[in-house]
Amino acid sequence: MLHYYMFSFVAGNNTFARVTIGWPDASVTESRIAFAREKAIGKRSDACPLAVSYLGQMTPEVAVS
Repeated sequence: MLHYYMFSFVAGNNTFARVTIGWPDASVTESRIAFAREKAIGKRSDACPLAVSYLGQMTPEVAVS
């Protein structure tokens, strides 16, 4: 089971993006936020995190359903 988080980002030109990622532990670090930002919006230097939401601990099969 993994701990799942939804990361929300905003960038220039009113670009918004969200991504859901699971990790084996319940820690959110700067490197994990950077990883999520790259997955959600690419390597844009103007992208800023808006929110991080904890979705709970679940299996990958449940997370995608």
